[in-house]
Amino acid sequence: SSGINAEYGGHHHFSCSSFLSSVLFCSCIMFSERGCGSEMQEIMFNPSNIRNVTLLGHVDHGKSTLFDSLIANNTLNEIKRDAVMINAHNAPFVFEFKDDNLPEESKGNPNFLINMLQIIPTNVDFSSTQVNSSLHLVDGAVVVVDCVEGICVQTETYLRHAICERVKPILFINKLDRLIFELGMDASNDDIYQNLQRVVDSFNIVVRTYTDDEVATQVSPVQGTVIFGSGLQQWGFSLSTFAKLYSKKFTIPEDNLIEKLWGDYYFDTEQKKWVTTPKTASGKILKRGFSEFILKPIFLIFKAIKEKNNTKLGEILNKLVISLTTEEWKNQDKKLFSLVMRKFLPLNSVTLSSIILHLPSPVTAQKYRYSILYTGYLQDECAQAMRDCDKEGPLMLYISKMVYDSNKRFHGIGRIFSGVITKDQKLRVIGPDFNPGSKNDTINGKVESLGLIVKNQILPINDCGCCCGNIVAILGFEKQLAKSGTLTSSDSAFPIQDTKIKEPDLLKVIIEPQNPKQLNQVIEAIQWVVNGDPLLSSGVENTGLHFLSGQSDLHLNVALQDLKQVLQGIQIKTSKPLFPLYETVTDISYHLCQTTSPNKKNTLFVTAQPAGEELVQSIENNRMLSQAPTEALQDYLVESYKWDKNEARKIWFFGPENTRLNFFMDQSDGLNRMKIQDSVRVGFNFATSEGVICEEPMRGVRFNLINSILADEPIHRGGGQIIPAARRVMGGAFLTAKPTLMEPVYLVNIQTTTNVLAGVYSSLNKYNGTFISEEARGVLKQIQAYLPVSSNSGFISDLRVNTMGQAFCNQSLHHFEIVPGDIYNPDDRVHSLLAEVRQRKGLPLEMPVPIPFIDP
Repeated sequence: SSGINAEYGGHHHFSCSSFLSSVLFCSCIMFSERGCGSEMQEIMFNPSNIRNVTLLGHVDHGKSTLFDSLIANNTLNEIKRDAVMINAHNAPFVFEFKDDNLPEESKGNPNFLINMLQIIPTNVDFSSTQVNSSLHLVDGAVVVVDCVEGICVQTETYLRHAICERVKPILFINKLDRLIFELGMDASNDDIYQNLQRVVDSFNIVVRTYTDDEVATQVSPVQGTVIFGSGLQQWGFSLSTFAKLYSKKFTIPEDNLIEKLWGDYYFDTEQKKWVTTPKTASGKILKRGFSEFILKPIFLIFKAIKEKNNTKLGEILNKLVISLTTEEWKNQDKKLFSLVMRKFLPLNSVTLSSIILHLPSPVTAQKYRYSILYTGYLQDECAQAMRDCDKEGPLMLYISKMVYDSNKRFHGIGRIFSGVITKDQKLRVIGPDFNPGSKNDTINGKVESLGLIVKNQILPINDCGCCCGNIVAILGFEKQLAKSGTLTSSDSAFPIQDTKIKEPDLLKVIIEPQNPKQLNQVIEAIQWVVNGDPLLSSGVENTGLHFLSGQSDLHLNVALQDLKQVLQGIQIKTSKPLFPLYETVTDISYHLCQTTSPNKKNTLFVTAQPAGEELVQSIENNRMLSQAPTEALQDYLVESYKWDKNEARKIWFFGPENTRLNFFMDQSDGLNRMKIQDSVRVGFNFATSEGVICEEPMRGVRFNLINSILADEPIHRGGGQIIPAARRVMGGAFLTAKPTLMEPVYLVNIQTTTNVLAGVYSSLNKYNGTFISEEARGVLKQIQAYLPVSSNSGFISDLRVNTMGQAFCNQSLHHFEIVPGDIYNPDDRVHSLLAEVRQRKGLPLEMPVPIPFIDP
């Protein structure tokens, strides 16, 4: 190549070798590390110079490796002997930014604090909720994508969560060394560029699908929001890295040069100018600017190492002013390449500079995030303080999760959105179940200590406190907060929006101590484990047995291992994983059911029929609908399902109160409505909470009150008479409408290579999976299928065996479906499933029939 600066009036001759001779002076690290002392505390009180970010990415795409590489030389992350250890990871970087392009909001202050939060999901099956719970704490995300595999299922899921939280992303295209060493690509053809361009385009397609107008989420190499590199080998670059180098050497304007290093730009050596066609006038094939001026220098190094040409490599290193020790020269192949590239294009430099330049500070981000975070009035004092990231305003702090330390104390990991927090400060604690106008789920507490999370330890910052914009660990609220909540100094503040939007608990295990005298210790240990995992919950069965519930069998296995460690030798018995079921009906009652009250003075006539799964799913998937008053749901039926308004007004109520997936209608003349409505509501909630065939909740059942004969005197039609009659008649109506069970079904996304597709289909068939679709995604295949939760145990292990570990599986609850068969036919699966549940609950094995529930 010759003279790209000629287009801009320069006089230097340009070539790759001349570029290499000048590169070191321009690629020096842009940051210098600082200690954790008064200077760091000064930065902590300057929110404009703080960046709160996280790493997101598909499993095995290298986000943990990238995190470890970035903190490898950070002195703040050295483990202190007397430090309190916790089960969380955060890396604070304090650097001096020496680039001329200093962000305007920093007001000339070059020192920045970067809090890099590493999210480590317990398991990929349920990692999205853990990611979502942590996104409240950050304003930006580095999305790590394998350059070979491209955008995968988890990447898309995480991006969706990030955009919903208005967290701005930048893209790190990782594992470029795979293109060189595994796939054997080189800079002489266009394959590498096309592969990288495909990743960028796929990323932006996903982003556009979930775009939010309040925050720019598209990425572009030209704008500097895309980084290329290898987290494992600790090297990386952006277009600006090379544009800056060429610009300084040959006095070419950087802005003019950077846009030529991506896209369809080629340097015509005959005309000495950039062109957009890959051929010269004489027919000579030109190389793309990215391949010629970015990839070629890297491949010159690789070629010399591959050919073991130490003479050539030595010449290159001399031009780079890079020296290797005698021991370093003994390395070969990948190790030597990695060593040279770390000195040539250091990873920390480009990654941290991109974070500072392209991800927002708390001051900037909270201006567009506060409206989705604060649940109160956006004009009140607390909302305005959050919007302005005001140190002088009331304290507003969100605790995302509770983590236990080496002393078995729980620390709240939280983000300060306004105000200042100090040791011994008394604060109001607002839990996620807070309702405006009431004092439920609100209590006072006191800050025992404050700490800065450094990798997996806590460094005390009690002397100075901490201001808005920072992520801190707080001790003293384990009794007031179970998992998440808001801490505030304001008596009138509303809570910050809770993030625990998770799938229903799909599986549970019954836990009993071997020695009944140790029950209290087991209960305490269960609660301790639940507090440390946002996806776990616990409770007590109607039989009095305690259970632990989670998202998958693997999730529960991990939780049980933690439980056994906490119990320290106390022996427990556990059941096999149990999954939730719903009772439902598939037809209209074949008989008008009537039941008389205990005093024989009141009679109710009721039928049952399906409510419609589409309506049930609408209520289930819409949090506002599931909590809306009956009148709002009536209006929803009129507007969305074209119900007659008068007919919709006949709905008395939806229930049970915790799900509202069934409803009760008055199809009578309505004259007796006010006399018995409240009592019928109680009976309806009892009936739908515990169904008649196995005491599981009902789903999608509509009950119709056809007629009623009531006593004239109010004393004879009170709750003691109507409630049991209502519950009994609804049970009978249910049994006359073809009762059955509904089971949960996973949507399974499987990504794999084409050579093991047969193993994927073999596993799906073995575990009763239903194939949905198959599509190509780059070099991979993505398969979607439905898989009953009841058949899921062992599926992932079988899939790994059949595909030799080359398939990745992501599962999420998709819907509930009817278990085929007749509950009264012993040969059908639904009968066997029902008998198993009844036996476990101590119910008679004979299937219930309508006769005991209705009067002749």
